[in-house]
This record gives sequence, C-alpha cells and structure tokens, in this order.
Amino acid sequence: MLLQFSLENYLSFKNEAILSLVGNKTTKEHELENIIDYKEFKILKSAVIYGANASGKSNLFSGLNYMQRVVFNSFKDAISTEISPLQKSTAFRLNPKTKSESSFFQVIFIQNDTQYRYGFELNKGNIEAEWLNYFKDKEEISLFEREGTKIISNPIDFKEGIDLDSKTRENVLFLSVCSQFNGKISNEVLSWFKNINSISGIEDRSYMSYTIDKIKNDDEFRKWVNKFIYFLEITKLSVEEEDLENINIDEINIPEEKKEIKDFLVAINALQKKQKTRSTLKSWHKVFDDDNILVGSTDFDFSMESKGTQKLIYLLGPIYNALKEGKLLFIDELDSRLHSILTRNLLNMFHEGNKKNAQFVLALHDPLSMENECFRRDQIYLVEKDQYGISSLYSLLDYKKVRNDEKFSKNYLKGNYGAIPYIKNFDNLTKEIYGEE
Repeated sequence: MLLQFSLENYLSFKNEAILSLVGNKTTKEHELENIIDYKEFKILKSAVIYGANASGKSNLFSGLNYMQRVVFNSFKDAISTEISPLQKSTAFRLNPKTKSESSFFQVIFIQNDTQYRYGFELNKGNIEAEWLNYFKDKEEISLFEREGTKIISNPIDFKEGIDLDSKTRENVLFLSVCSQFNGKISNEVLSWFKNINSISGIEDRSYMSYTIDKIKNDDEFRKWVNKFIYFLEITKLSVEEEDLENINIDEINIPEEKKEIKDFLVAINALQKKQKTRSTLKSWHKVFDDDNILVGSTDFDFSMESKGTQKLIYLLGPIYNALKEGKLLFIDELDSRLHSILTRNLLNMFHEGNKKNAQFVLALHDPLSMENECFRRDQIYLVEKDQYGISSLYSLLDYKKVRNDEKFSKNYLKGNYGAIPYIKNFDNLTKEIYGEE
C-alpha cells in the first residue's frame, strides 16, 4: 500500500510536491467505506486530483511512472549501447539553476507488513543519491545510503548489499543490482513497484487488447463485465476470431521511388502470416418486433458503440485487475467522455466494492464528483501552476476553514480553493476574431 509519494525538480514541479494517502486522524467522515485500517494508520483507498488544463496533474502521474521505469530499466539501460529516454534531463527547465540539477523521487509504502522508504536523485541518467530505509518498532533504520558512487550498506539488516557497491555503476540503481543477485529485501521492494499501474482515460484504446483478452480467457472477468454493462442496454460482450487476409503485394502498383511503402507492406504481410486470426469484440443488443415484443438479440461490432461506452469497457480490465489483486492504479482523465453519474458510480465502486485494499489515484475535471457525499477532505488534492510555470500540489485539508459539510464543488467553481482555469483578456480575444478596434 502506498503511504506517500513525493517528487521535486521534475517537469513543472520545481519544488517538492507530496501526495499522501495517509488519512488525517481528526477527519472522521467516510471512515467505513473510504479508509483501510492498518495498525496505527488510516490509509486512504483513493485520492482525486483537480486542476486546470496544463496545471501539472499529468506531470504528477508521469513522475511516479518515471520512477517505476527507472527502477526496472536502470540495470538494462546501463548495458545497452543505445541512449535511453531515462538519460534525458527531467528537471524544471524554466529556471537556470534547476535546469542542470537532479530530480528527486521518493515513496513510502507497506509491503508484506513492513514499512519502507525508498528514493533516489538522478540527473540525465546518473544516480546522484539513493536510499532505502525500513521501520521497526516505529524506529526508522537505514538499509543502505548512497551518495554518487559511495554506498554504505547496513551489515546486519541488509547483508545482501555487502560487496555489491563495486559492481554498481553510476547510472545503475543499487537496488537493481541487489535484485539481480537475488536480494530478498530488494526483490520485496521491486515486487511493490510491480503492483503499480498507471493508465490514461484519454488513450483508452491502449488497454483494448488487454481487456479483450480478459473477456476471452477469464471467465470470472467476463461474468463481472456482463453484469456491469447491463445498464448500457448491452446484453453481453463476446469475443470472436476473424481471419486475417494476406496482402497480395504483387497486385499493388507501387512506384519504384516508394520502396519504403513496399518494405512496410512486406513487414505487415510477414506478421499476418504468423498471426492468421485476430480477436474482435462484439456487443449484443435485444431485438424487438413492431409490438415491442422481444424476439431475440443481435451482435454489433464494438466500434459502433459510443466513444464513452468504448472507453468504459476498455478501462474495466485494468480496474478489475486492481480491485481483484489489491493493486495501486493511477488513472489520468478518468471522467473524460463519461457522464457524471457514471463517474460517481465508479468512484463508489473504488470505495465500497474494494475488498483487497486496492488504491486509486485519479485526475478528474468534473466538479460534480467533488462532493462530501463521496470524498473526505483529505482525499481531495488540487494542482495549480503560477505565472512562473511552477506547479504546486496541495490538499483541500490545507484550507483550515473548509468544513466537512460544505459544497466542495460549488466553492471550487467559485475559485475559493484555486486551481481553476482562467482566460485573460477574453474581450480582446473576441475583438481579434472580428477585427474590431
């Protein structure tokens, strides 16, 4: 379970931003459905992030995704001859000082009943600092600490790190090296990172294949989906296999100077010969006669459904996986193309239908979802960007005078909490359109 994620000097976040999923002890609303009780912690099942377009919400999601990629790829990238995207600077570029400084990432989490704090600083792929601590009897104990290429391992609690400092290059995480040598604790940390998934509510077709495959091969998921979609007036979803037709390249007149097109078609043809069929999703609808009597059902190609319906179904695969396995799921732009009531029902499912302690961090725009009927004050975060291009993250609980019974959405739209879009000189823009003086 995630307790806290923080970053600094990453893209638009010049200063440290902290996202906490530890509930405030004095906040009492939604204790039963929105809170995971764990030892001394009240851990939040979800957090929602609001803010204007281009305020930095996606950068926050990108930060955790970037940290995850560094954890899994630093060892592989170090032995590769190609330049990795992780070797490019991620620093805040609108300040001469920070532009050349390292970026900071840290997570505090619980894995198999042990609380860890892990983080690193890196600059263009090189690890400037790295640390791993764990908590025992409320005392924080260092497992290893790194400054540049100097690494100090705890000889008692982190024996797996002994003598591996000499095998660690400046662009490789020490954690990754220890895991390569089958370190027990380092692999525990990596296992936690494997349970993180970050998806986009805009690029939802990216998860189409995953969801279709689950409908095809996972009986429990298929039953769950078919119950979920009943309100969409779809009786069921099914997957059918369609034959792929090979392209007869000889029948296509391709000019000699367009050789790259022919090479592309040859490559496509080779792939199709390996995969002779493809899975297509079908949605089934009821058929009625002129007297409105049910006479059967018929299937539609799923591409004929509305964009909102397609998005919802494609996202259900990762959502189900998080709920079923108790994972951490970040969803950017969850509510795009979804009705407010549907979004609210999804949020309720994340809370009340969450039996395996899954956690959801969601970027939303629809203020109708920002209500005390659904969220606690410590679950609502806002991102705002100032005139210097610097993003700031803060909780609704930071506003000391916000009561738990007030209309969050109404006050948000009034600008009481900040983090709303504002177009300056609107009248001047109108005059520009019509050429008025």
